[in-house]
Amino acid sequence: MPGWIWIVLVVFMVAILVIGCAYAIMHAVAAGKVVSAMSEEVSRHMPDLDDGKRTASDEDQAPFFTQPISVASHRYARAHAGKLIRRDRSRLRHESIWVRWARFNK
Repeated sequence: MPGWIWIVLVVFMVAILVIGCAYAIMHAVAAGKVVSAMSEEVSRHMPDLDDGKRTASDEDQAPFFTQPISVASHRYARAHAGKLIRRDRSRLRHESIWVRWARFNK
């Protein structure tokens, strides 16, 4: 192959690379504008999460690691009981769905 063809190929490759980068940058800027507009729209409809309203119990409560182990034990027991209740509810929902599906074609 003649040497001038290699030069044309390299110039073509560099041009395609520059065009591709410009294309990616233009679409990234456009996507940034869409995301910005959407976040403004969402933030307009969402309430402020930290509006400064704190209860007295939040301020009076000692840090978790300074409380007695019985407090942690009670918290764990309540959380575990809630987990078991949720699992049982889920199991009952699944069971009722399977019963309904079993009777569907009968």
